[in-house]
Amino acid sequence: MCMALYIGSDNALPLIAWREGETPICISALDLSSNEDHFAAEYLMKPHQYYVGSWQGCGCGFSFDFTDEQYDEEGNVRGRQSVERLFEFIRSNVKGEECELLSFWEGGQYGGISHQSSFDLREFALGDAFAFLEGQYTIVQWKGA
Repeated sequence: MCMALYIGSDNALPLIAWREGETPICISALDLSSNEDHFAAEYLMKPHQYYVGSWQGCGCGFSFDFTDEQYDEEGNVRGRQSVERLFEFIRSNVKGEECELLSFWEGGQYGGISHQSSFDLREFALGDAFAFLEGQYTIVQWKGA
């Protein structure tokens, strides 16, 4: 079972194909015949909605924890790169004042939204650990420079 991550935006976003070992993130259009994608489309309010994958091709790689010995060094480094690249992608491509992110374990989406959060990318800094939570709906604000 993998973590699924979705993004909703007021504007169309460029698609990024996943290439194993080369791509820190990938962005693809929703496949509404998929239960997970259909669920995400119901929860996301923005008109343009996409599945977002990490270096692993799924949402699992949008996590790292340099303080936990259970995480291997390569996974930490590549996970941090995926998170950084995701936020760079948002800064560069999302127009308007905000976008939305939705995360859940595939197959576990029927538990609904259990965590709501928001942050401003202008003030956000990654620490030694980061992960999206199961059933997390996040508003990401970015008003540009």
